[in-house]
Amino acid sequence: MRPKNFKKRTIENSSRSIRIAAKMPERHHGSSPFDIKQSEVVKWLCDQPEILQALFDFYRERGAIIYDVESGTWRGVGVS
Repeated sequence: MRPKNFKKRTIENSSRSIRIAAKMPERHHGSSPFDIKQSEVVKWLCDQPEILQALFDFYRERGAIIYDVESGTWRGVGVS
């Protein structure tokens, strides 16, 4: 039995970036064998500012990248 506040995941109640990706027009994946650098799908996704923001936020919120106030730069936490 589902809890009362259970919300079925749908595109409509997903994050904004998921809703944007769901509206992607038809695209080819490019070359065969698959090369992510040639993918029209990846190019389209990267051309969407909301998706880029969501990607950046994903890594920042998980602590994988940090901002150094003194230098005014971002870096991966594995870099000294």
